[in-house]
Amino acid sequence: MKINWISIIEGKDGKLSAMRLGFLFALFFVVLNWTYVNISKKEISPLPDNSVTLIIGLAGAKAVQRFGEKSTTAVTGSDTTTVKTT
Repeated sequence: MKINWISIIEGKDGKLSAMRLGFLFALFFVVLNWTYVNISKKEISPLPDNSVTLIIGLAGAKAVQRFGEKSTTAVTGSDTTTVKTT
């Protein structure tokens, strides 16, 4: 099974999602930093509270954004068009 990694950061319209990209960027650097600290100390330490807060905050913001974006579907002939409403 092949995974299209770019599709993870694409929105419904096929464009790159800044929110998803920012979330993955922050998650990557939090995990990278935490791994570096654990290797340099030679012990496993808990993930700092501010890092957990950042990750939960970004994930929560993405969830709020997703439910905040309402779309309606309009059918014209044989075409189906999705129209975003704000």
